[in-house]
Amino acid sequence: MHRFLSAVRLFSRLRFLLLYAMWRAQCHLTLNPQGFAGLKPSLAFNTTVSFVTNTNWQSYGGETTMSYFSQMAGLTVQNFLSAAVGISVAIALIRGIASRSGNSIGNFWQDLIRTVLYVLLPISIVLALVLVFQGSIQTFAAYFTVHGITGLTQTIAVAPAAGAAAAKARPCALAPASATNASPVRTALLFEVSPVTMASSATSCTTASTPRGNPDSGRAAPPGRGP
Repeated sequence: MHRFLSAVRLFSRLRFLLLYAMWRAQCHLTLNPQGFAGLKPSLAFNTTVSFVTNTNWQSYGGETTMSYFSQMAGLTVQNFLSAAVGISVAIALIRGIASRSGNSIGNFWQDLIRTVLYVLLPISIVLALVLVFQGSIQTFAAYFTVHGITGLTQTIAVAPAAGAAAAKARPCALAPASATNASPVRTALLFEVSPVTMASSATSCTTASTPRGNPDSGRAAPPGRGP
């Protein structure tokens, strides 16, 4: 039991040190076409603790803060490893309860590798392929600029989003912005649709839902007056 717990602590500490160093030195690493600077110490510490503990709390805009390398080698990898650590500990707990002695709860490294290779990775590969086939973005290209019909310029963020969304394995990533409270920009990253187009479509739907025959239908009734 002590050997298992020591392995868990050692692995978590190594992950913390590597993640913190990587995010602080982000500006010097590869796959950073936007030239994002390294994270501030407080933000790097908060994000590292969050992803090492499988909390996944994010207090920043991913498309304006994290490089592609930081998202893949940092966030996405931890979505695998932190989940695998939790599953391995849960399996060890089950073994300990079943054996009633606690002397044989397994090998942490063996459970970790089996969980990643035989459970999490195959599921994520299938989900990533489904997302790509459905039109999700999976690219290392730099952000591109478009000019709208009104003459305004907009920067469209792209990313290797299909693989990251598959690693998270969250059903809400497949829902359109009209069905959830998701940001149009984040949903556009998954479906390769311009956020401006999505926002204008939502506005058009809202406008079209108002009956045209009664101009007062969308106004609040004054006090003392019935509907």
